[in-house]
Amino acid sequence: MGPAPQMPAPQVQPAQASVTLCNRTPSGCATGASFSLGTLRDLAIDVAWSNVPAGTHTQITEILEPSGGLFEVKSQAFGIDANSNGTIQTEEILPVSGTMITQRRVTGAWTVRVSLDTTMSVMQTLQVDP
Repeated sequence: MGPAPQMPAPQVQPAQASVTLCNRTPSGCATGASFSLGTLRDLAIDVAWSNVPAGTHTQITEILEPSGGLFEVKSQAFGIDANSNGTIQTEEILPVSGTMITQRRVTGAWTVRVSLDTTMSVMQTLQVDP
C-alpha cells in the first residue's frame, strides 16, 4: 500500500474591496463619481471589504490631486474576528467645503487609492467640477 493521497489545500481568496464615494451633508449622502465643487461638503469614502483574514489590519487611504500629487493619507486600523466571514465596512471623510480645495478651486480628476496592510487593493477616480 502506498501513501494516502494528499488533498489539495483549500484556495484562500485574497481580500477584496469596493469603494463608494458620496457627498456627506447633514441631510444625507449622495453617491456618485462626479461632484460640483460648489455643493461638495465632505467627501465620504466608504470601503466594503470581503475575504479579509482574521487578525488586525491597517487600511491606508491615499487621496491624490488632479495633478497626481499626494493630497492626504489616512490610516485606519481594524480587527477581523476569527469567527467572522471576513467582511467589514470602513469610512474616511475628506472635508472639502471651506478648505483649500474650494479656496483654490482644485477641480478635475481626483484619485482615491485604498490599500490593506501595504498591498494595493482598489483605486477609484472622481471628477470634481467647478
